[in-house]
Amino acid sequence: MKKIQIKITTFNKKSLEIYEAFVLNILNKLKIPFVSIRLPNKITRLTLLKSPHVHKKAREQFEQKTFKVLIEINNDINISLLKLIAINKPKNIKLKINTKF
Repeated sequence: MKKIQIKITTFNKKSLEIYEAFVLNILNKLKIPFVSIRLPNKITRLTLLKSPHVHKKAREQFEQKTFKVLIEINNDINISLLKLIAINKPKNIKLKINTKF
């Protein structure tokens, strides 16, 4: 039996929810068993000096959140279905597909 993992990563939470709903809707319509797992968010923080010269205490802080979802499929599915899922993704979403036997 083949196990397929689809990892969806993005910086925009709303686009992640929409794309995850799209993938889960396809899997539900085709009656393919799956498990959807929300992975922990990764927060990257960056601190920059406001002034390039003397004022070391004047700083600006930025943060970037990364949202992730893992979908595990425990069934053999057609490769064309995976291509359909990969083609219809928005530009701001990264998609990684792993297969294990």
